[in-house]
Amino acid sequence: MRLSFHLNTPVLVTKIDTAIGKAGEPGTLAASLNAIKEQARPKPVIVRVENSVSADDEEKAADQAVKVIGPHRQKKDRTASAAVGAG
Repeated sequence: MRLSFHLNTPVLVTKIDTAIGKAGEPGTLAASLNAIKEQARPKPVIVRVENSVSADDEEKAADQAVKVIGPHRQKKDRTASAAVGAG
């Protein structure tokens, strides 16, 4: 199976409907793109990350957040998403 969004590779999306079709059913990408499409018409950059392997839902969510947003760092060295209150 050929993946449209390779791991850790940024992809500029200029046609969100096409990206939704390529996102597939498993995972959160298709639902996230649909939610974005309902509110705006951006040109997002998608970076696919590995799924969490934890069996515990809380640990899985925390692991996925670190993969998407990045680890918590000291205040002087925060990620961009942390700087705007997302992480």
